Amino acid sequence: MFDNQSSSVASAQSIHERTLKFSYRKDFGVFLTNNIQTVDEILDVVDFSNKNILNKKFLEPSCGNGVFVIRLFERIFKEKGNSKQFQRFVESNVCFVDIDKIMVEKTKQNIREYFQIRFNEAYDGSFNSFVYDFTQRIKPKYDNLLFDSNLDVPLAKFLNEMDYVIGNPPYVSLYGRRDRKKDENQRIYYLNR
Repeated sequence: MFDNQSSSVASAQSIHERTLKFSYRKDFGVFLTNNIQTVDEILDVVDFSNKNILNKKFLEPSCGNGVFVIRLFERIFKEKGNSKQFQRFVESNVCFVDIDKIMVEKTKQNIREYFQIRFNEAYDGSFNSFVYDFTQRIKPKYDNLLFDSNLDVPLAKFLNEMDYVIGNPPYVSLYGRRDRKKDENQRIYYLNR
């Protein structure tokens, strides 16, 4: 049924997480949220009763397999909406990011599966999805190129547009990064900001 796909996503995500070495998980902050109750508690900041909910913009900065995004859809589209509204919402109002390209692709796949189950048709829309490491500065000249509106960068069009940031943030071990030969100045930069 289309109202419990998030549980399946969480279960698959949990299995995936157990296949990863602990050192990899620690270095890259891979500690995924696999409990739907926790997901719901985090999503409770969203006013789902708002009649303009389909106009709100959402960012998931560490999407994993997409459990927060799928649960968001389950809660918004539980009793309302059609396939065109859903596609418009995904294309215009939902952004998801992960450091791991596989996670971003898995989130897209899970959205397509949700759409197929919910509306009994294939999703052919686009996604605002990005592979990005929020903990790294790309060029010393800029603080965060992902949102620099003066450059042609992925999330610039959403700068100051997000209504909600959902999900658990990535847990990146700064000392783990140093062990991977990251610059000590970079670690100090993160701590100071």
